[in-house]
Amino acid sequence: MLQKMSSILVVGPQSEAGQIVDTLYQEGTVHLVDLAPGAAPGPGELRRIDEAPAVEVDQLLLKVNGLLKLLPAGPGEDVPLEDVGADLRGRPLHEALALVRGRLEGLDAITLERSNRKADLELTATTLERYVRILRRLQPIEDALPELEGFEMTVLLLQKEYAHLFEEILPRLREITHNQFEYISAELDETTIAAITIFNKWYSREVHAFLFSQNVNEVRIPPDYANMPIDDAIASIGRRQEEGHEEIGRIDAELAALSSRWRRELRGMQRFLEEQRNELAVFSRFARTDYTFMARGWIPKRSIPSARERLRHAFGERVVLSEVPATPGELADAPCCFANPFWARPFEFFTRLMGSPKYQEVDPIPFMAIFFPIFFGLIVADIGYGLLIMVLALVLRWRFPDREWLRQLSMIFVISAIPTIVFGFLFGEFFGDLGETMGWLHPVTIAGVEWNRMEAMIPLLILAIAIGVFHILVGLGIGVANAIAHHNRRHVCEKCGMIAVVIGILVALLAVIGLLSPPLMILGAVLIAVGLPLLLWGGGVRGALDIMGTMGNIMSYARLMAIGMASVMLAAVANELAGAVGTILVGGLIAVVLHLMNLVMGMFSPFIQSVRLHLVEFNSKFYEGGGHPYRPFGHHPES
Repeated sequence: MLQKMSSILVVGPQSEAGQIVDTLYQEGTVHLVDLAPGAAPGPGELRRIDEAPAVEVDQLLLKVNGLLKLLPAGPGEDVPLEDVGADLRGRPLHEALALVRGRLEGLDAITLERSNRKADLELTATTLERYVRILRRLQPIEDALPELEGFEMTVLLLQKEYAHLFEEILPRLREITHNQFEYISAELDETTIAAITIFNKWYSREVHAFLFSQNVNEVRIPPDYANMPIDDAIASIGRRQEEGHEEIGRIDAELAALSSRWRRELRGMQRFLEEQRNELAVFSRFARTDYTFMARGWIPKRSIPSARERLRHAFGERVVLSEVPATPGELADAPCCFANPFWARPFEFFTRLMGSPKYQEVDPIPFMAIFFPIFFGLIVADIGYGLLIMVLALVLRWRFPDREWLRQLSMIFVISAIPTIVFGFLFGEFFGDLGETMGWLHPVTIAGVEWNRMEAMIPLLILAIAIGVFHILVGLGIGVANAIAHHNRRHVCEKCGMIAVVIGILVALLAVIGLLSPPLMILGAVLIAVGLPLLLWGGGVRGALDIMGTMGNIMSYARLMAIGMASVMLAAVANELAGAVGTILVGGLIAVVLHLMNLVMGMFSPFIQSVRLHLVEFNSKFYEGGGHPYRPFGHHPES
């Protein structure tokens, strides 16, 4: 159901506009509307508030976010922050921002300097490790390397399949260096060939430019290591790596100390600045005169006392929250706020498919919460499948606690699994006919009918159609209530006429086939005679044509029987195949695979068909949609 909403106006001194907005944000119950949609900033009796300076807020928030990324997270990171940054609230914005600037002064410089130094050391460590790997590859051919002053050495690494490139590179290198060039190659491992090129330093620039243009992997050993024995070079690099790791460790300790001192406070600043950014983003919805600030919105009626008390506590009598009458047009655009009981809240998931109802419409969610599980359970109707669906849904709910839509969807399956188990008991089904075969349970006999779905096809079809009749009549009744709420007499007559005609047709048909006393056929004819003029006056020719559509909608509920019958037949086939196979292991495997297939189809097909029966057959009798969801402006505590 939808909460009763009230249109409110908040009025206070212009000098305290920022604090008033912040208080409304902390209250988090007001759905703001544009107070002066035709007004513009500038002179005038009522004008929009000029755009608030948000640049500094964004700059400070960027700086705080950067510091939080640089400082390592510590224990207690997920502790709620309700008390952090409280000293920033309640101050004028310029004072709060000055306080944030003062706290950040110097912290960003030292954190950035330490982080940059650590990044440089890590890059150096990576480079040195690369040199070590190359030098170790060169150790087997160290004795073949000449030692010449005034010459430079570079190493080219190629995969063996590209060894032919050396034949193309060498002539050009000889040409560039005027034959002042030496070349040695060797296999370094199973896949790599190393070519050590030694050339006159006079041609260094031209050689490296050429090698770069050939897109080969060139490794230039730094001079500090190129002119010493490879073992000494590796040892020297190792000492430098150790020194770098020690310095990185010291920097990590310093950053951890800074994080311990500042991180929680930085998160408080982050939340405060994010709140300010959200507040500044809606300033254009407010209006002011020279001395007065005004905000207008919608609020659930039950939340008005809390909002008033919060404003009174913060501002005394200087700020007033008053209810203002809403015109019929404003009521039509009021936001809809759900106030469903706990068992119906998961079914608000379906507003993603059908949109939000209009404020004065009857909320379809409670009806979906009642009928959807019944339809789902009637189709699946198996104790074993019901238990598996419940377990799987609970696992998904536990595994993904932060995805609200998935939590709602999984809870829908949990609720729907309950009638699935109940109908499974009534029909005597546990993984198809396995329970009955094993003697664990049997179909229940009600009204002289043994409700075995493999045999009681006609009674099940009658039950499905009866459910459809009741469901459609409930939808038409809700349509009558909506029409009364909108004071639309034609729609009232149209829906009442449709109810009378549908009941009349059904009574007449049942009397013809002998399920009702023949004299009741007269009652059916009377209902049709009374309802048809009402239907024609309220809905015109279209209303009369809708009679066939409504009867077709009722027949659509036969899918409750048909799809369920297909499911139980597949389960029975799985059990029969398992028993027909010679070995228990193979038979059990076949049964498990088929039952898993049936379970997957038993989750999705009944779900889709139950949704269709609501969105197409049921909702079409009363639901218009197109409403505005309630989106309160404000801070919502961390969960």
